[in-house]
Amino acid sequence: MSAEARLVFLCGGPRSTDAEIARIAAGPLRWGVITRLAVGARAVPVIARRVREALGGRLPADGADLGRLAMVEEFELLRMDERLEETVAAFGAAGIRTVLLKGAALARSVYDSTVDRPMLDLDVLVSAEQTDAARAAAQSAGWVWKHDRRYAPFFSTHHHLPPLRDGRGTRALLELHTGLFPAGHPFALDADAVAQRGIAARGGARGILIPSPEDHLVYLCAHWVWSHMMNGGAWRALRDVAALIERGGLDWDLCAARAREARATTCVYWTLRLAQRMAGVEVPMAAVRAMKPPTPDVVVERLERYFVWRISEGRECPSVRLSELLWSAALRPRWSGHGHARPWKNPEVSIWVTDGKTPSRSAARRLAESVGFARAFVRV
Repeated sequence: MSAEARLVFLCGGPRSTDAEIARIAAGPLRWGVITRLAVGARAVPVIARRVREALGGRLPADGADLGRLAMVEEFELLRMDERLEETVAAFGAAGIRTVLLKGAALARSVYDSTVDRPMLDLDVLVSAEQTDAARAAAQSAGWVWKHDRRYAPFFSTHHHLPPLRDGRGTRALLELHTGLFPAGHPFALDADAVAQRGIAARGGARGILIPSPEDHLVYLCAHWVWSHMMNGGAWRALRDVAALIERGGLDWDLCAARAREARATTCVYWTLRLAQRMAGVEVPMAAVRAMKPPTPDVVVERLERYFVWRISEGRECPSVRLSELLWSAALRPRWSGHGHARPWKNPEVSIWVTDGKTPSRSAARRLAESVGFARAFVRV
């Protein structure tokens, strides 16, 4: 990891990393690179605040652009926090059993607000029988749905309804989920069971739940590792794991049991390992060892080096097929009970991973990626 990437990922970690953040931030850095990484991770306010606090209340002069962007983003996120509150109230008033997921749930549990957990989507799990009522409640709270027949076949089997857009001015999207993963996934993490084990969200609105800490950890890890193939959302995924662990209350034996039951053990293992390595998250080693696949340590170390290289600054593997093989070597899908299910075989996951675009890279870029890959994966 470059010093810039190291700083960005440490800012998503626990408070115990403050001294290391201060040490790196006080040295020579390419602040334009830090700003680019922060924008790409949708993490500008958090990174600006962590650096400012670590340096005694100020940003370096070269980091002024980061500070200005943070002020704009914080204003937008404060408005989004209000929209989440209004939406939660509308669901509660309509008597809809609602389970907040991912960022929305964490903003109502381990974080103080959405400013501490930047996001664009508000993810809400409702029962399939209540989707019409949930959509009506959302529209009463100012969310707008425009039916587009072109996407009807896609969303007819998708695990959430077409996103609703905010009619009150923010960029936020509201996604009403009826399931946790896209069709064809290999996981045995049932949405109804997660809802039944849910706990009350902060604020106590009637019927508004969040997943239990153990369910949420397993879900977050599986979502990132499988649905995003560790290609996007890394900073948020590792930060969320750090926040869940730092807040306390996780039953690690239950986490391991839930991961095994859900066939998500390797997803949890790799997320915890990378959170520890990249963001300084303090993970109980016994828990990590309990979920380690039967892969030789020397292979695990090389795979870890590859993932850190690829994730830290959004680098690309020189070959798509090679990236799939390395992902499989890490996740051990057959050992994990995934059968023939692979994310790249699922068109819904492929759309998320590539944003519907075919990456175009120059020959020089491909050569640089090949050299970087060789150094990251092979070097002792």
